[in-house]
Parts: sequence; structure tokens; C-alpha cells
Amino acid sequence: MKKTIMALAAIVAGWLTVEAQVAIALELNRDTYLQYEQIYAKVTMRNDSGQPLVFGESEGVKGFLNFQITDPAGRIHTITDETANLLKGKILRDGQTQEIVIPIQSFFRLSQLGDYRIYAWVN
Repeated sequence: MKKTIMALAAIVAGWLTVEAQVAIALELNRDTYLQYEQIYAKVTMRNDSGQPLVFGESEGVKGFLNFQITDPAGRIHTITDETANLLKGKILRDGQTQEIVIPIQSFFRLSQLGDYRIYAWVN
């Protein structure tokens, strides 16, 4: 049994304490997975804002990596990493690129067979 995950790259403008532009790329290691197989997504973020971005818990530096998955039935499942805090402690200097690997099943239940779509963005 196989399920197909389609990864889409997006360029997103994120807002922290000041307006900042962050380029986001979302990659999976392949297009087809076996049912219940662990899926890892690699999120690459590039800071195009010209100033360092600090991700933390205080109000002035709060930023989140968000995901949305559309399942085979067309239902949309959204999660922000507010509970997992995937970006906590990250500093993205101006012009710097960082990669984060995320186990998708930690946030979404992907047991139904079929095609899924996944999106990622930064707030």
C-alpha cells in the first residue's frame, strides 16, 4: 500500500518584531511512501530581510513554523509548532540559510491511503 505526498515549496513573508522576508523550501526524501512509514520533511529557511531573526518564546521574538496538510478526502489539517516549538532558540542571521528536519507523523495522522499535499510557512 502506498501513499503519495506532494511537497510544495513556498516563498513566504514572515513578521516578527519588524517586517521580515524569509524564503522557505519544503522537501521530502521521495514522493511515495508505504502506509504507516515515517515521513521526514526537510524545511530550508533563508533570511532575506537584511537583519538577524531570533526565534524564541518571549512576545518580541515569537515566530512559528506552520504546516498544513490536505488529506485524500480534501480535509485540511493545520498545526503550528507553538506546542512543539521547532524554531525555539534558532537565530537566522541576515543572508543565512538553515535546514530543519521534521518527523511529519509527530503532528499529523497519515494512515489513510491516497495523495496528500503539504505546505509550510513561517509566522
